[in-house]
Amino acid sequence: MREAIEASSVLQIDDENPDIVIAIGGDETLMSAFHKYFDQIDHIGFVGIHTGHLGFYTWHELTIEKIIETLSQDKIPMTADSLVQATVTLENGEETVLTGLNEITFGRSIQTIKADVYLNKQLFERFNGDGLCVSTPTGSTAYNKSLGGRRLSDT
Repeated sequence: MREAIEASSVLQIDDENPDIVIAIGGDETLMSAFHKYFDQIDHIGFVGIHTGHLGFYTWHELTIEKIIETLSQDKIPMTADSLVQATVTLENGEETVLTGLNEITFGRSIQTIKADVYLNKQLFERFNGDGLCVSTPTGSTAYNKSLGGRRLSDT
């Protein structure tokens, strides 16, 4: 793939500050790419090319030539919709912003977690329990489902 892109007159390779990251493999390869470029994730597009048996985030029907042609025409949808962000505010006012891929999980505490959960700055729920999983629609098919959570619609 690298050689084909280098031979292309329409695309350039920039490993440090890419506009697009192409991950060839499966979902794990794409997740590794998300983690590698996490500090730049707000302005990078991600394309997953599936080469294995099971892939939820990746495409497999494209040839290298078709990928280059499609990318040069800005036609491939980019994947960044699996990201979830949470701001945790402690009782002392200290805030931490967390960003996760698919879900963010708080839990496995020996004490009950008590939290006011806000969604888009509106109080959603007062939560008491031993853990809380906040997931994207994509993440709801994975760990969230194994916890007994519902699958969420993409809309």
